[in-house]
Amino acid sequence: MGWMDFFRKSLPFDQEIGLLRTVLARLPMDVAGSLTLQVDAGLIRGSIPNASDIPGYCAFTYHGSVARRFENDESLDYTITGMLLRSNKLAILYTYTIYVSSGLLSGYSIQPSVGKAGIDMDWVDASMHRVDRESTNEAWEKARVILGEDRIKSFNPSAVHTVLVNGVEYFHMRDLEDGDFLGLGADGVLYVVTHDGNVSPWETKPLRGR
Repeated sequence: MGWMDFFRKSLPFDQEIGLLRTVLARLPMDVAGSLTLQVDAGLIRGSIPNASDIPGYCAFTYHGSVARRFENDESLDYTITGMLLRSNKLAILYTYTIYVSSGLLSGYSIQPSVGKAGIDMDWVDASMHRVDRESTNEAWEKARVILGEDRIKSFNPSAVHTVLVNGVEYFHMRDLEDGDFLGLGADGVLYVVTHDGNVSPWETKPLRGR
C-alpha cells in the first residue's frame, strides 16, 4: 500500500454522509433518532480513512461547537452493526457498522473493501441490525497504566479509545476544537492531534512530557 493509498477513501465525503443518512433512516427511531439529529445539525466536518485497526474504518472529524451540544461523557461506547449494503455492479454484499463514542457518531466501517464494485446508495437492509455496548474499556485500562493513577484522573473513561494516526496507535483521550483531539502515545507523552478535515496525514504536537 502506497502512502496516498493509505489515506484514500472508498467514497467521496458527500456520498459518505448520504449513505449514513440512508442507513439511519432504515433503523428504528430509538436507535437512530439522536444520531440523525447530529447529522442534521452538521456535526460531521470530515472523515479520515484507516484511523483504526478495524478493517474498512473511517473516523469522523467534528465541528467543535456542534459536538459540545451532543457529547455525553457518561455514555458507554457502542456499535450498531449488521446492516447490509450491496454493490451496484457485482453480486457483493457489504456489512456496514456505525461507531458511537461519548454519545457522538465517531465513524463507520464497510467490509469487505468496496473497490471498483461500487455501492448501491439506495439499497440498505437493516432488518438484522444489533446494538453492541461495551461493558469494559480496555483502552482506558491501558492508558491508565501508561499515565499513572494521578494523571489519569483528569480524563473520562468513556472518551478513551484507540486510534491510528499516520499508522501509529494512540489513545484518544479528549476531544478538542474542530475535530482535533488530545492523544496519548505509548511513550507516555500527550499530543495535540490536528487535522484539516481533508484526506491528508494528521499532525501531532507534544503537549507535555510524561
